[in-house]
Amino acid sequence: MKKDKVMRAITEDGAFRIIVARTTQLVSEAIRLQEVTGETADLFGSLLTGTILTRETMAPSLRVQAFLMQENVGTLAGDSYPGGKTRGLVSLNQKKSPHFPLSNNAILRVTRALPNHELHEGIVSANSDFGISGSFVTYMMQSEQVESTVGLSTIIKNDKVIAAGGFIVQLLPEASTKSVAQMAHHLEQYYDPKELIKETNGEPKAMIKKLLLDIPFVILEESPLQFGCVCSKLRVLSAISALDRAEIKDMIDKKESIETVCDYCKTKYQIGPHQLQSLLAKPS
Repeated sequence: MKKDKVMRAITEDGAFRIIVARTTQLVSEAIRLQEVTGETADLFGSLLTGTILTRETMAPSLRVQAFLMQENVGTLAGDSYPGGKTRGLVSLNQKKSPHFPLSNNAILRVTRALPNHELHEGIVSANSDFGISGSFVTYMMQSEQVESTVGLSTIIKNDKVIAAGGFIVQLLPEASTKSVAQMAHHLEQYYDPKELIKETNGEPKAMIKKLLLDIPFVILEESPLQFGCVCSKLRVLSAISALDRAEIKDMIDKKESIETVCDYCKTKYQIGPHQLQSLLAKPS
């Protein structure tokens, strides 16, 4: 299977910027770990792709998180890091809804890091009529003031991810009124994201060619993508260190071990008394 990657390009006339991504393997792994199926898996996979494309568009060297939230249903989360690592989390209210159907009371919240270490956050309504792709279009326009066309899709057959990916086409200041109208008509009439990914098998350069029709373009850069988590034993110890020292000492005296599992990647961590003791050795 071809590896996941993202590709960035610009038309030679400077009118449009295009970013496309193949995310089949990382989406498949995230869906497997979160144990979701059907409509929820489809939506979750496309959210992950949308998170990646937003980072590549707005903050390629910084972290971006996207949350699709629905009251009384739950939250789907995408978490994308510079370097291409991306992970995801599904948290559902199983008692009321074991699935996550996109409805008009859902919201999309996108948080991205800024170079000064502050956070930029945008929240928009997620419109079920336009799906998850339309939700990212709304975010780009309302929160970032960037006119964009977004297409996201996860193709699943027999609970297996066959292909996943997406694209963002953005209008640049050099674009003429005529070229904008032609591109809008072209994308609206011919490029449903699911069909585009089926036709190209998610190959980024092939997607760019079809999206731009006969418009000459230049590939600026491409980089790998992969499922990846940032959890570690050190992070677990850091979280435990926030506990009261008397509580940590009590666990040591009882020779208790702490077992925890990462919600994202399901890695298990066991912290024994000797490791807990090292926390007490540090200044309070």
